[in-house]
Amino acid sequence: ERKYYSTTEIGYMEFGTALKAFLSPGEMYSELLVGGYGLRYSDYNSLRQDYGDNVILFDLMDDAAGYICPDETYSVMGYKYNPESGELEDDSWCLVVSMGKNTASVLMKAYADLVAECDATRA
Repeated sequence: ERKYYSTTEIGYMEFGTALKAFLSPGEMYSELLVGGYGLRYSDYNSLRQDYGDNVILFDLMDDAAGYICPDETYSVMGYKYNPESGELEDDSWCLVVSMGKNTASVLMKAYADLVAECDATRA
């Protein structure tokens, strides 16, 4: 089995207690920030669900890693597989420019680890 790897950077900033900013290497789907239908089958919450409504997102920071969508809605060439019908369905986004189907879950875990590390330094 062939596997390809790449590295990228993420970031996290706090402006006192008023504002938290996550720095994304690509263009994140809004569900990853605010929640919604795209996360309905997800194993992770949106950033605002986990860290509060005072969270903002800076996209395309440090890299241009492509589109970052919830793992469950990732599609290639504008189509995704529907396990209920067993067919390919149209999707409004053509995700050829993406690092892959697990990009969101990898980044969301990395964000959680980064916030935990920052919280631990304040303790």
